[in-house]
Amino acid sequence: MALQEVAIREFWRGFLREEEAIYGGAELNAVLRELIERVHPDLEFDIGPLDGGRRKIVISAGGIREAFPAVEALAQGAPQLNRWEVVRYRQRRPLRGKFAIGGLTLSPDTIRFEISSGGPGAGIVLYMPGYTRAEHSRYLALALLLLDTLLGEYDVEMKLGTIGIEPSEKENSSRALTLDRLPGVFDAYAHESRN
Repeated sequence: MALQEVAIREFWRGFLREEEAIYGGAELNAVLRELIERVHPDLEFDIGPLDGGRRKIVISAGGIREAFPAVEALAQGAPQLNRWEVVRYRQRRPLRGKFAIGGLTLSPDTIRFEISSGGPGAGIVLYMPGYTRAEHSRYLALALLLLDTLLGEYDVEMKLGTIGIEPSEKENSSRALTLDRLPGVFDAYAHESRN
């Protein structure tokens, strides 16, 4: 038996031991966090709110494409869970409020985008206020957080090509769109490129 298979079984056994407390709203304990890291060090695990007597278990690769097979394996290895829905990857969510990461805070309504072709999948250019090349890593981290929220983790990693960031001043106002339009424009572009 492969080491990952053993780690998956150990994780779900540990989850079942703590299931009642987690269902009741308790945080994942250190033991469960260690067990999920044994499956793959980049895996993340989120518990959704109670909805109609059920909760969601979201298994995420943390935006790391190389961890996607581990997400699939862990979800596939889940036992029958009557009060839970196992969800692969972080799903799309509506934008709410400002986004902050690494000391950088931006409001989504100040960011514009353009979809472009070239390379695998649809590429995107985000026009972000205050962006400079010296601050690229912080802006990229915030951009990935925004894109995961708007498009979902799977689509960002598997369907989105290049991600470019430019200062807002470089925006072509006749072509750049507001972020609230991104899911629809992206889906139309992805559908069109498959046909």
